Amino acid sequence: MLDINAKDNCSSFGFIGSNTIFSIEFDDSHQEHFKPVDEPKCKTKRYRVYKRIMLTFFKGTTFEHIYNEETSAYMMVRRTELEKNSNLINEIAAYFSDNYTNFD
Repeated sequence: MLDINAKDNCSSFGFIGSNTIFSIEFDDSHQEHFKPVDEPKCKTKRYRVYKRIMLTFFKGTTFEHIYNEETSAYMMVRRTELEKNSNLINEIAAYFSDNYTNFD
């Protein structure tokens, strides 16, 4: 993202922090086993970590940070692009809804 941001002054970013469905555990003989995990889709571990990283490396002066904790979705929309298209946030949200079944 940092490379794209440096090369493209029109770029914006978004992600959904997927919920964990399996964890890896090891038994006494160091055999790997998958254990089901039922992490909710709201404020997932990935979302919380990625959000902190985004707020650290992408300042609010350049990007509008928009997030939905219920779906663990995060958008960073470049402010200069928002000035050109005031409907951009809605267009990006529609893209998320159309392309990610768990976003609704």
